Amino acid sequence: MSGLVATTHALQRMSQRGLSTRDLDLALLLGREVENGLLVLQKDADAFALWLERLAGRVRRLGGIRVVQDGDTLITAYQSTRRKQRRLIRVPIPERTWRS
Repeated sequence: MSGLVATTHALQRMSQRGLSTRDLDLALLLGREVENGLLVLQKDADAFALWLERLAGRVRRLGGIRVVQDGDTLITAYQSTRRKQRRLIRVPIPERTWRS
């Protein structure tokens, strides 16, 4: 919950109202400051959801993209064929994922 310490009362009320700590993390990200806290307006939630949908569409378009680089230098980028993808995946190289 981004550094907030929840009281027992707050955790109980959140449970009763179907709110998780992940929900609160998003509320902290999207909310507007108001007296004694934050308020997430529906229009702000809708705008953020639309932004995420557009981002998801852009991510889907990246499937099959090959980026060739030499250190910090971009050499080229292109849409690879299935055959090329299979060949590239078979070559063992040190693992580097988006998670690391």
